[in-house]
Amino acid sequence: MKIDTENKTMSLKKIIKGLKDGTITILDGGHVCNSVVDKLENNLGHINDAFKKHKDIIKNAKSSKEEVDKSKRMIEFYNYKVNIEFGKFIDGEQYCFNCGAYMYILLLDEKTIGYIPTTKFWKISEDSGRMYDYKAKKEDCKCCSAKPLVDAGMLTAEIEAPTGELIFQNYFSNEKMYEYQGDEDDSINSIEGRNILMQDLATRNVGYGQMGNMGVTVYSNDKDEIIIGSDLECYEDNKAYHEEKGGEITEDWKEEVEQAESFKKILSDGKFKEVGYLSLGVWRWMCADAKTLKKYKEKKGEDALVAKLAPGKYKIEHYYDFPKNGNYLYSRIKLKS
Repeated sequence: MKIDTENKTMSLKKIIKGLKDGTITILDGGHVCNSVVDKLENNLGHINDAFKKHKDIIKNAKSSKEEVDKSKRMIEFYNYKVNIEFGKFIDGEQYCFNCGAYMYILLLDEKTIGYIPTTKFWKISEDSGRMYDYKAKKEDCKCCSAKPLVDAGMLTAEIEAPTGELIFQNYFSNEKMYEYQGDEDDSINSIEGRNILMQDLATRNVGYGQMGNMGVTVYSNDKDEIIIGSDLECYEDNKAYHEEKGGEITEDWKEEVEQAESFKKILSDGKFKEVGYLSLGVWRWMCADAKTLKKYKEKKGEDALVAKLAPGKYKIEHYYDFPKNGNYLYSRIKLKS
């Protein structure tokens, strides 16, 4: 039987309970956010504190009529925040780490929570002609715009290397080799923002991969491919410890061995040699052909690594934001056939 949700409401407390016991599900559309339960519980805590404050003002014999009237209005306001009408948003926003959107948390019906970017919600509301009275529907909650990138499991771009001399650094100083040159202000906190920067830099033949507070090792086959990955020295030390001194063989260690040995096989089969190590103080690696550096009057930094390959167009595959390649293989840069 179809439920008529017109004018129906649910308390914030019941919403939280439903999310915890599974009777309410989240229609996330591929958005990846922090815990909605934690956010709503935090909101409810603040609201309950506000209720107590204003009830105390009303009960206090020393409170003026003006203070009492104001507190009554505030209690009415917070009552609205803890009793959510179906199709309306719950107080507080979610941030998606994939697309970078700030989104409303919608109570779609008694069994479903949905996410919708705040700007999109108000655009749909305005177009409906009902603006503040608009009630969102499930079809308003579209998939995360970064879902194709997540499904691909990598970010990709192409750069020209006319001399084949590729220079790798933590970062380049010239803003045209470092910063986004478009009109939009997209944060690289999200996968989509990182992809936008990657594509923009590639138009100027600069390669870029966003990383963490870490270091990477660059490997080359001296012909047509570069691999950016983990330094294996720490793994080899740990392996020796487990083999020689009887370290505990946990499931995590077994997974570590599998990933590391798979990475070692890639390097061995492809005859890759270590070019050097980069410390990523700015949480990224960047690369460009020697001719590109000359064009932008960029001098090689003290940390620069140089790999000499065949001249041509190279495709970058950057995996760091995606878990399927484990903790060792971060990026591959291959000559296009």
